[in-house]
Amino acid sequence: MKKLLLAVTLSLLSVQASAEVASLTRSCETGKCTWAEMVQARGSSDKLVLKKFPSDGIEAYMPIGRTEVNGIPETAQGIWWISLNLPGDILCTFGNATWDASTRTATVPVYGAGNFSFHANETGASAYYPLLATHFTYEVKFTDDDHYATITPVLDFLGHRVSVPKLFVKFAMRYVDDGHWVRESWLLGKRLPDYDFLRVVRADGQRDDAYAGYLKVADEESYLAVKVE
Repeated sequence: MKKLLLAVTLSLLSVQASAEVASLTRSCETGKCTWAEMVQARGSSDKLVLKKFPSDGIEAYMPIGRTEVNGIPETAQGIWWISLNLPGDILCTFGNATWDASTRTATVPVYGAGNFSFHANETGASAYYPLLATHFTYEVKFTDDDHYATITPVLDFLGHRVSVPKLFVKFAMRYVDDGHWVRESWLLGKRLPDYDFLRVVRADGQRDDAYAGYLKVADEESYLAVKVE
């Protein structure tokens, strides 16, 4: 039953995305768009486009998470490397998160300006496009000691704003020590391999030890979403 529900959900998302992609593709003069062009076309309504920045020094263009700025937990301050090393996203930050102290929840628009970096190629652009198209967001709920957090994906689906049921996927973060979390994931109740979530830039803007490791997997340039007028 769980697999059937997941299959139906993914099929509907695929139909929705395919229709939008087809519409945008027809708008290109050549009849074929690159993913970066697709983001440009789709992003015009959201005032967001992808722009290339040097990976070495990208912290100058990303908002650094700081407790004093938006109230996020001290354990989440800085800029973080997603060390799973997928071909899409690389770094993320809570710098633009909205913090709800009553529920201890940080809301992070993954598609938002400067919140995540991506490889500056077609793979990175293709990873970003569905995030923008669905306004993909994480709601990160921390425990009272700020050493564990559950992560709920929220997105636009068939005209509605929905939270992805934990029946399908479940994400969490477990604090190890300063500058080090472990990301935990489950798909249909099955535990997937964990991976490290490492701080590369501290709250004071200084580079952390993991920065060198990040540069080894990053391209010379990275994509960031930026706002346009």
